[in-house]
Amino acid sequence: MLIQAEPLNNLVSTILKKGGSCIEEAQVVADHLVRSNLAGHDSHGVGMLPLYVRMLKEDFLRPNQKPKLVNADGSILMFDGQRGYG
Repeated sequence: MLIQAEPLNNLVSTILKKGGSCIEEAQVVADHLVRSNLAGHDSHGVGMLPLYVRMLKEDFLRPNQKPKLVNADGSILMFDGQRGYG
């Protein structure tokens, strides 16, 4: 099946918004997924969407989270992703 990037991006963004993501987050995640496919990295592309939907339903993945700095030790930083999109 061949789908153009822009309509695919719009579909993915819509699904993510229905999962609770704000418009900006849905667009950023959709852009990354579609671009991964376009770059030939299909394992990191829109094929991840069914897993993301399942994780949202199970409350394992939480939309609209911001990373939290946990530890800063010189040149090493540790962040907690708050179970958001990585």
